[in-house]
Amino acid sequence: MLMQGLISAEQLAQALAEQNGVAWESIDAWQIPSSLIAEMPASVALHYAVLPLRLENDELIVGSEDGIDPVSLAALTRKVGRKVRYVIVLRGQIVTGLRHWYARRRGHDPRAMLYNAVQHQWLTEQQTGEIWRQYVPHQFLFAEILTTLRSY
Repeated sequence: MLMQGLISAEQLAQALAEQNGVAWESIDAWQIPSSLIAEMPASVALHYAVLPLRLENDELIVGSEDGIDPVSLAALTRKVGRKVRYVIVLRGQIVTGLRHWYARRRGHDPRAMLYNAVQHQWLTEQQTGEIWRQYVPHQFLFAEILTTLRSY
């Protein structure tokens, strides 16, 4: 429905959050402090498709694009050594954040071309923001694609 333009990323996040009894929010993964990223090993972040967002009273708040079952949440708690709670994040924001922080090409910023276009005055900041907002919801984890293919 999201890809067909029938609902927005915000509407999807709100529905998933309500279904799972958690909050939802929009993030900019590039703004997460590297010290917080260090709280979660890459193998854990990539396996569970989560990003650490903040610490609240020694509890690690992670973002996920989908609901996290209680068993996985308990495993996350064990693996990071502190209590973990999650929020639903807009579709694509975790995927792009995982690529930025944990992928082999760490630090590669797909937004660099947009920033370059602004510097050359080919686009305005408002235009690049809109392009980014359209790009992000279309980003998927390869595992999601494989799972979808298995169902056919």
